[in-house]
Amino acid sequence: MLVLFSQPVYANTVQCAVAPRLADLEIIGCNQREGVGIVTYWKGHEAHYASAFDERRLFLGFSGRRESLNSEAGLRVVGGRLALMRTTLAAPLLASQIASRSVRPTRIQSDDWTIFLEDIQYESQQQAVGYPMLCATGVLRNEIKGAYVAVAECFAYEEETRFLVTLNALKAALTRGKALILWRE
Repeated sequence: MLVLFSQPVYANTVQCAVAPRLADLEIIGCNQREGVGIVTYWKGHEAHYASAFDERRLFLGFSGRRESLNSEAGLRVVGGRLALMRTTLAAPLLASQIASRSVRPTRIQSDDWTIFLEDIQYESQQQAVGYPMLCATGVLRNEIKGAYVAVAECFAYEEETRFLVTLNALKAALTRGKALILWRE
């Protein structure tokens, strides 16, 4: 295990490293799966009529091994290029009610990030079109401080710009040395 910063923070009784702080998002959990550290960020919605779709859930995954991170994030190298198979770092809400999912063949290059998108279409009643959602997985092209990093979030289409802004804020926080505990196999 490589420790960059070691002051503990507690989120829902799970000990976290002092993870990068993101504006308006609270750290609610940290765990490790298959050699990948995962920090969960959350922001609720205060309106009485709000549903789980109005909440924000963002997931930061990091590992000393690119292969481990890719596997946990639903990524695979196909024909020499990284491709999203399915969004797995951020699970879409109400998975049993998803009518269709489709990974877009194109990717977005934004600063140091490669961003993969998956369209999610929920079922609805009476054969009408249900709620559409977008899931994005951003991957830093280069390792940072010994770690490979991916960030994933599912959101309404109009929130895509917010995701891009969050990626840039996260990259800046990581560059300044805001903490992660990195697990190495």
